[in-house]
Amino acid sequence: MSHGTSLTVPRPRRTHLLAPALATAALSLIACGDSSAESETQGGSSAGSDASAGATTNTSAPSSSSGASATGSGGSASTSTSTSTAGPTTPASISDTNDATSGSTGAPDTSASASTDASTGASTTADATTTGASTAVDTLTTDSGDSSDSGDPMCQGPQDCPPPPVCMDSTCTEGQCGTSPSPAATPCEGDGLCDGQGVCVECLQAADCPSQVCDDGVCQPASCDDGIENGAETDVDCGGDCPDKCAEGQGCQVDGDCETDSCDGQVCQAGGAACLNAPPNPATGQGCPLFSECSEFSDCGVFQDCQQWYCDAGQCALNTLSNCWDTVGGQCVADVVITQHVDPPVDKDFLPPDGVDFREVGSLTITIQNNTADDLYLDNIPLQLNTSGGGSSFDVSSLKLYQDFGGSDWETPGDFFFCITGNPFQFPQNGVLGPCGGSFASRVAKNGGTRRFVITFAFAKEKTFINGRSYRLRLDANADLEFRVGGTQGPPFQGSQCGIPNTDFVGAWVNAKSL
Repeated sequence: MSHGTSLTVPRPRRTHLLAPALATAALSLIACGDSSAESETQGGSSAGSDASAGATTNTSAPSSSSGASATGSGGSASTSTSTSTAGPTTPASISDTNDATSGSTGAPDTSASASTDASTGASTTADATTTGASTAVDTLTTDSGDSSDSGDPMCQGPQDCPPPPVCMDSTCTEGQCGTSPSPAATPCEGDGLCDGQGVCVECLQAADCPSQVCDDGVCQPASCDDGIENGAETDVDCGGDCPDKCAEGQGCQVDGDCETDSCDGQVCQAGGAACLNAPPNPATGQGCPLFSECSEFSDCGVFQDCQQWYCDAGQCALNTLSNCWDTVGGQCVADVVITQHVDPPVDKDFLPPDGVDFREVGSLTITIQNNTADDLYLDNIPLQLNTSGGGSSFDVSSLKLYQDFGGSDWETPGDFFFCITGNPFQFPQNGVLGPCGGSFASRVAKNGGTRRFVITFAFAKEKTFINGRSYRLRLDANADLEFRVGGTQGPPFQGSQCGIPNTDFVGAWVNAKSL
């Protein structure tokens, strides 16, 4: 074979499933066929030669996998021919398939033709696969119905697609399944809502939450600083279980919801005690209990005999007027004469401890007259406790003694506190107030000098109170009323005393109340 231009004919693109059977049939035909049929075949092409070039052309049927090629040089041509034992009588499409599958050396196939290029004188042998054979194979392949190459769509609509994730909707676009976010507020996972971005959240707005507070898709618990009226509040961040009380004009359920402690018609009213409209106590003229809030004199009470109720620094107070009382005792002659003032102090209501350190209320007032030649210092006072309404001696946290300069029930300007005894009605005090003689304030001047003393109850904030409990003091034995002679460190007084009547000195009742 001379060197020159080489033409390589490509192999068929794919083989039909019928190829093995057809190849078998082709072999059978070749074995029995007539070699004289080489010049004629179904679907074949003719071979011609160019007379001017003087080239001789032979037909070739490259039934082997290598295919035949012809080369030419100058004006002459040589032809290489592949032969087989018998000429094919099968159609080109079948011989082409046989060529691809059998790999045998075959005889010339009339289904293929060779032509010679007149201008170059080259002789070319053509592979039958370039003719109708490849077309036949392609046609068989197309008829096989392979859907992977046909472009059929995967879906006709969203209903053909798999179920989407939560808060996503199925889509079908140009036959392809996909997803897109569900519309905002679409229900999801129980009480959740889709946010329009494909996420299931607890809330989208304040109205979605019981607390009316939605933050980043999550309902927040009610609080007293969120700027919303929620939870047990009676208005925005106040009242109910909030530490702040509501201002005048804000909502309320009870008096305690309001800064003014006055709730009427579920609205906090102007300042003033809740008992402003209560009539004064007919015996004492008292309106509101001691220590209740007040804004003016009339909140607390009215003048009544020898006492005056008034408003002192926003709290109800009682002023007992000097030289306006009846006395008991004192109708005797002795070194020391004791007199009780019956009216002041008077029975009174008071508010129990409510967070303050203590509530203090006067019960018993006495006057001591010293007829000796030495100053005497009041040291110990024997006392008894009366209770009613369920009161107990354990309720009284202490007794206090004041030097009274006149005009008040206790500690109002002029009074001077100087002695205290804790848990006075529990062992070992046993109802004795003292010792108190170590203070200059306990002095009663010599030669007829007098001094007025006030004894008060004190109720500490940790004590428990029941509405209606009442307490009062009694002084029933002057013999146990002790003094020191000449000074705070002087000896005990040994002189005579008188003045306490058989009915004892009885103090005023103090009554625990609640508004």
